[in-house]
Parts: sequence; structure tokens; C-alpha cells
Amino acid sequence: MQLKTAEELRITEEQRCALVKALAFLQEDKIKYRPLEGKLLGFKSNGKVDYFNMRAWWREYECGTVCCIGGTAQALSGTSFPNSSVFRNRNLNNLFYPSNQEAWNATPQQAARALSNYLSTGYASWHKAMRNCHLTLNGLDCDRNMGA
Repeated sequence: MQLKTAEELRITEEQRCALVKALAFLQEDKIKYRPLEGKLLGFKSNGKVDYFNMRAWWREYECGTVCCIGGTAQALSGTSFPNSSVFRNRNLNNLFYPSNQEAWNATPQQAARALSNYLSTGYASWHKAMRNCHLTLNGLDCDRNMGA
């Protein structure tokens, strides 16, 4: 997969590297989806990511840290994504704050596909990232070999 340059994505090289790191982390199944439940301890990151949820940039719960795509990238790399720059960049904004309502419930695998789409095309294409998933007795199962 050929990735866009930071300039093409209209982000800094540090932000691009942070997103590439988050993509590798999400693709390796290192974290699982978790609903935002339990006792909330705060909104600071300890630099680790225990669970994934698109509805939380990063939140610390008794069970561990819950992060979305941007929170995961920031926690793993220490690189920030200031709101002012995110909101000025429509495509980055859509990656972090999807207009596709279904995407707010994305699994880490679906988020990895959206992030891969963004890094390679400049567009998250959440509608494509959310395809090919079905509910099983063990939760949501996504075809990991599906092309974006």
C-alpha cells in the first residue's frame, strides 16, 4: 500500500508517523472494542492504550485506558492533534469525527481500515471500512482480508 505524504494529507510529518504507528497497532489486534462503562477516573493518558472506542479520545477507567483513532495515535507517539488543525482539515476531521453514524461504533478492525484508507487515499471512506461485518455469538466479526 502506497501512503500519502504528510503534505498531501495536510498534516505534519509527526502526525503522519503517529497515525502510521496507530494503524500498525490496530491491525495487530492489540486492543479490543470496549463500551464506555464503569467508573471514569479522568481524561489523561498514561501513554498506553488498553481498549478502543471511537466515542472517547482517551479516557481512563478502572479497567484501563479507552481511546479512539486519534487518541491511540497520540497515546502511542506523544504527538498531539490540536482541535484547530483537525477542524480545518475536513478529511482528518472525518477520520476522527465520522459523519457516518455507524462508524461511531466501529471495531478496531474497522477503524484500521478507515485509517488505512485515509493514509493511502486521503479519505477515511467509513462506508467502505464498515462493510463486511456480521454479528456472531462472540460479538462483531469482520472479514480482515476485505480490501478497502
